[in-house]
Amino acid sequence: MPSIVLIILYICLHLAQAVPTGLEQRDVSPDILSRFQLMEQYAAAAYCVENSNSPGAQLSCHVDNCPRVDAADTNTSLEFENSSRTDATGFVAIDYTNQLIVVAFRGTASLLGWILNFNFNRVPTTICNGCGVHEGFWTAWLGVRDAISDAVRDAVAAKPVFNVVCTGHGQGGAIASLAAADLRNAGYNAALFSVIHIRPEYYIRTPNFVPISPADIKVCPGSLDRDCNAGAFWFDVISHGWYFDNIWLCFPIVDPSIL
Repeated sequence: MPSIVLIILYICLHLAQAVPTGLEQRDVSPDILSRFQLMEQYAAAAYCVENSNSPGAQLSCHVDNCPRVDAADTNTSLEFENSSRTDATGFVAIDYTNQLIVVAFRGTASLLGWILNFNFNRVPTTICNGCGVHEGFWTAWLGVRDAISDAVRDAVAAKPVFNVVCTGHGQGGAIASLAAADLRNAGYNAALFSVIHIRPEYYIRTPNFVPISPADIKVCPGSLDRDCNAGAFWFDVISHGWYFDNIWLCFPIVDPSIL
């Protein structure tokens, strides 16, 4: 069963097989669910090559898995692909329809990306005093930090009332969390919607490929709550690729347009 983990407005979903006992009986609001769905589609758009190599363009998903992003009036101020010594790929976009400045990162899509994932060394970070961070994710963020910071600065100057949001899936979600922290330290009120597992967890009890309503989501407030995603005994690849829709349908191995 997929799960969503939210801090400030994080999205975190995955498959879990545990029986949902001891859950806090509270549904999310339709508005929060709608935000989850939109941010999931922005994370999906980061997988599509047309959104990482043509700055100044409208965002789109040629496999039709981000209809709300397709329908929005958007323009990318920065697109980056396989940046520096890392696999960091994504975009900074202005969404005029939803009044957002979106920083989105693609998940793992190469051997280099997997190497970074398994670089578990803990290294110091400038985000907070005495804090350590996953070296692979930190290296990926540093490779694009200056360009993204400049793009966000310019976008906020042009649209000061728009909300800054960071999002990503898998590795992209981890990088997005570092981006949001750095942007907050720089004075931006950056929200984070990230497909990683953090507390409190918003647990979806419906299986994959089924529409989700607010009533399907229950809150697991504990850290690594065994009644929710932490109760799973394996990593389910299909579930990791399916949240509100097929998030990585633009991934080259999955993309039906190139088969």
